[in-house]
Amino acid sequence: MLRVSRSLFLNLSNHRLIEWSEEQKRAALLIVSANSLIDCPLPMVDPRSETAELIEDADGVISALIEQHGELKKSVGGAMVAGEPIFTVLLIKRLQSEGIRCFSATTERLSSTDEGVKRSRFSFVKFREWCSL
Repeated sequence: MLRVSRSLFLNLSNHRLIEWSEEQKRAALLIVSANSLIDCPLPMVDPRSETAELIEDADGVISALIEQHGELKKSVGGAMVAGEPIFTVLLIKRLQSEGIRCFSATTERLSSTDEGVKRSRFSFVKFREWCSL
C-alpha cells in the first residue's frame, strides 16, 4: 500500500509566508515534520455577518482545501490559523476533526519611539498548539 506523507504545513491567515522570518518558516516545518509551506489566504470576514454565515464560510475554506490537497489527514501535518476570532475557532474545529494539528504564532512586540512616533515590530518566538476544541 502506498503511504502518503503528511508533508504540508498550511498558513491559514492573512500574514503571507513572504512576511515570515526564516526562523518561523523553519519552526513550522519542524513542528510537524513537513517539507512544504502553503499560503491559504482567508476571506475577509464582514463584521455584520452572523455566526451561521461564518460557519458556511469556514466550510467553504475546508472544501477548497480538500479540493486542492485531497484528503487532509493524509497530506497536511499542521496549520497556522489566525484571523477573526470566531472564524478562526470554526476553522480549527473543522481542521481538528480532519486530524490536523493547529497552531498559533506567538510573538514579542519590539517598540521604539522616533520623533514622537511609536513604532512596533513583532518578532516570532514560537508556535503554540491549539487545545482540542
